[in-house]
Amino acid sequence: MTSWESLVSLAVLATVLLAILIRPGGFHEAVPAVIGAGILLILRLEAISHAGHVLREAADVLVFLAAMMVISALAELAGVFDWVALRIAARAGGSVFRLFLLIYGFGAVLTAFFSLDVTVIVLTPIVFAMCSRFALPPVPFLIICTFVANIPSLLFPMSNLTNLLLYAEFSISFTDFVAIMVVPNTVALICLIAITWLLFRTHLPERFAEPAKPATPSINSRWLRTAAIVLILTLLGIIGLGVVGAPLSIAAALGATVLLILGWHQQAIAIPEVSHRIAWPVLPFVVAMLVLVDAVNRNSLSHLDWSYPNGMLAGTAMATGAAVLGSNIVNNVPMTLLAVPFIHQSDPAASERLAYATLIGANIGPTLTTYGSLATLLWLSIVRRRGVGISTGQYMRHAWIVTLPVLGAALASLWLALWLLD
Repeated sequence: MTSWESLVSLAVLATVLLAILIRPGGFHEAVPAVIGAGILLILRLEAISHAGHVLREAADVLVFLAAMMVISALAELAGVFDWVALRIAARAGGSVFRLFLLIYGFGAVLTAFFSLDVTVIVLTPIVFAMCSRFALPPVPFLIICTFVANIPSLLFPMSNLTNLLLYAEFSISFTDFVAIMVVPNTVALICLIAITWLLFRTHLPERFAEPAKPATPSINSRWLRTAAIVLILTLLGIIGLGVVGAPLSIAAALGATVLLILGWHQQAIAIPEVSHRIAWPVLPFVVAMLVLVDAVNRNSLSHLDWSYPNGMLAGTAMATGAAVLGSNIVNNVPMTLLAVPFIHQSDPAASERLAYATLIGANIGPTLTTYGSLATLLWLSIVRRRGVGISTGQYMRHAWIVTLPVLGAALASLWLALWLLD
């Protein structure tokens, strides 16, 4: 491969990443990614056959992602998440600290089973409505929405797109993934709750006044029950398929299909409304980034003779640090893809633990900035559309205080988990 081809591939990727960060004209991140991938294909810096191979390898991830977006949209329209939100407020019993914990609990469950993007989309409006209804200061509660979306997203392969990418790339078993990641995920969540409460408690009252008769969401109760049941069965199916090593997309696709059919049969949904709530551009974004990174890997990175150190402590620390740095420069999804060839160059026996360490950095590290994760960018746009003035500087002042100790605790607990299960 000539140096010209290598330089052009890197230049196209750099231009795409810059466009993703600044979003000229307010275009979705998928637009520059698709244009960049198209340029590489037209210039034959990425062969059609290679792009096809990449897509076949990622087919399960893409189907799973699309199906879960459909299920999430249907569950939201059915009022499942609003119903849960009302129960959260009732359980708090007027205690702000209890409400704080319950929001974290609900957010962590959403992230674990649906992914961080769903958590941001669902939780942020709910929390804003709670703050308005109970006359609570919105900024602390809204900021924890993005923290609980990103940081405890290590538990399952489906909790984060970065997880799915490395889970599929390195053929990690579902049970191994959960057995290792449950420790750092739990430690990160506990540290996150403790630090954010210490950070925000002086800005919050001890109690809030509950309305005498809280309003209930306007929903079809039969459709709500149907959506909740299918949702639970789908999640159980995903976990079951993961345990036996079958593709997770089977349960997700089946659940989305069944829920669509039942919603249509009960005349409870309108397909255009469902489609409007789904972030379809995420799919071409993922496809385009896969093609871009594959081209850069073939033209440039595959020629580099570099790998992580073999020692567990040094290797995992370097993998985590590189993922943190890269995620806050180029966003965590492309950073995860760029990390793959370097993990492959390392000792094969260490590749799985380096993948886990990379995810610590790629999932927790992006919270240092507003652009490290697409979920945080989405969160900021939702918050600002509701008239809450959270500046980038204000967010980052809180984020650095929270993220660095949580990141250190998660990495230390990963070392402990790897040592215990070695």
